[in-house]
Amino acid sequence: MQDLPPPLRTAEQRGLPPIPWGWFVVGLSDELAAGDVRPIRYFDRDLVLWRTEGGQAQVWDAHCPHLGAHLGYGGTVLGESLRCPFHHFRFDTAGRCVEVASCDRIPPTAKASPWPVAEHNGAIMAWFHPEGHAPSHEARVLPDEGWTNDRSIRWTLRSHPQEIGENTVDTAHMKPVHETGQSRVLWGPRLEGPYMRIGLRFVAPGSIVGMDGDNDVELDVTMVGVGQIQVQAHVLNADVRARYRICSTPIDRDTIHVYGIANMMQTGDPEFDEEVSELFFEALTSDFAKDFDIWENKVYRPRPALSAADGPIGAYRRWSRQFYPASWQADGRAPEPAAGVVESPAEPSARASSMRGRAVDALHSVQGLLWRVRGVIDGVRGVDPGMHDDHGHVGSNGHAYRANGSHGASSTNGHTDSNDASPRGTVPKITGPKIGSVAEYFDTLPQRFVSSASRGVDAVFQWDIPGEDGATIHAIVKDGTMELREGKHPQPTVTIAIPAADYLKLINGELDGARAFTTGSGKVSGKLRMAMKMRNIFPVAS
Repeated sequence: MQDLPPPLRTAEQRGLPPIPWGWFVVGLSDELAAGDVRPIRYFDRDLVLWRTEGGQAQVWDAHCPHLGAHLGYGGTVLGESLRCPFHHFRFDTAGRCVEVASCDRIPPTAKASPWPVAEHNGAIMAWFHPEGHAPSHEARVLPDEGWTNDRSIRWTLRSHPQEIGENTVDTAHMKPVHETGQSRVLWGPRLEGPYMRIGLRFVAPGSIVGMDGDNDVELDVTMVGVGQIQVQAHVLNADVRARYRICSTPIDRDTIHVYGIANMMQTGDPEFDEEVSELFFEALTSDFAKDFDIWENKVYRPRPALSAADGPIGAYRRWSRQFYPASWQADGRAPEPAAGVVESPAEPSARASSMRGRAVDALHSVQGLLWRVRGVIDGVRGVDPGMHDDHGHVGSNGHAYRANGSHGASSTNGHTDSNDASPRGTVPKITGPKIGSVAEYFDTLPQRFVSSASRGVDAVFQWDIPGEDGATIHAIVKDGTMELREGKHPQPTVTIAIPAADYLKLINGELDGARAFTTGSGKVSGKLRMAMKMRNIFPVAS
């Protein structure tokens, strides 16, 4: 049997580009305290990352100009200076030697090598150019006010920053790899010197997080050189906005660190924001990894056989050539666009090819959030299940109802509960006449209760419904049983507040749930994950 050729392991064997230049993330701000000193390795070079006592981050060549000691191993921060562990030469932030132990004369060539550094939005960035050229542009800064705290992760991959960025505009891989639908380019790409911008839209499936349904997502993607992807994501059906940064930094010719940083725009409800931002981050970490095996084992085709569905890969490659030596620019020629591909449509244009390949992770981070948020809102709409609907109301006689049970029988209002198994994430549908009042809704809620969906649940769901037909009621749900009571509970797990007139429209499907609870009169507080369970505990009326 003929032996198989050895796998292509090195970047050179795989045809990957050389190390590009530009601004690259070399650390996270919250991981470097004042006075910290640590060795790092990026761009195939030994470096030292340290922070002065005054808070200024520094990146230097690692080795002391005296006798070559590594400043990252035993170096000491003294005020705004760094002292070498070997002979205690001390250097200020400009790299000048300001002290030599036991000697009054400072050697004129004793100068450390600081790098240009920018620190913004929770990340420490260093400017790299193989020939030592000064930065050609400033690091791009995003607003922090109005956004939740960053959640971050760092991966080590056998790949190249250009591959990560190219994935962003590779619309054709979205369905087979990430299971998205109806992906398309809305506008762009717009090439603005070191920046490339593109607008994308796609439908994200709930299956990624174990739920059903579709969510509409729009992305405004800005690539800053080949090392940073900044994504503004808008979940249209829930009117929730998130922000993702995918920052790829070469460790050496063959490997990179990829920093994933996510947060969301604040809504005014800190508890809700905390939970939803966690969902965005969870989706990012799970879905982004779907590309890893492909990136680590693919080769780079200088002139790929592109199809009309592939997106503006040719435009991206031509733009990215500015970050490489002239010798590679000639050899690593970008492909021509495939027949039928228009690379720069004017403003919003529904492009024949389709979305962006992933806006690298925003896309799927968003999917997670999307689906969980959407699930909540859908539940509220119709029977309030999604949001915080788990609330059993008090009957007309003022006594508390208790339900634990039998399903499949018709109730007096014509609705049918079902214990039949349904696909994961499916919301049971109930048919019947429209609800005539908020009181009727709560009076019939015990008949809607699906005990099997509440197995393992221990929570209190509360409604604050002001208005002529309103009520304040809470439902105690515990492991398959439900008890409905009037009044407020001292510690509800989930609370839904909305005027009675709007709530009646909501449960009858006459008011859009996403609009009501994100920009309208409704407000949901408490545990989002628990609220989402109510989609199945109290099926949506139709």
